[in-house]
Amino acid sequence: MTDEGFKVVTLNFWGVPLTARQRKERRQALCVALQHSDFDVVALQEAWIEEDRKIIAAAAASGSLKYSHHFRSGVSG
Repeated sequence: MTDEGFKVVTLNFWGVPLTARQRKERRQALCVALQHSDFDVVALQEAWIEEDRKIIAAAAASGSLKYSHHFRSGVSG
């Protein structure tokens, strides 16, 4: 048994349609970071656009984060 702990990060992606500035650039930076991260769990908020979620999940899976789940909101998600 090791004492490494459990690494969790949470981030507001700010992917609100029509108002989010530089969304694609931020998405790309996040993808690169997730591909090289050593987190056990990553929780994202405001990843509203399905294309963003799919791209981010694929990038994370190419690193060490093999699983993803999207919790649909009652508003539009």
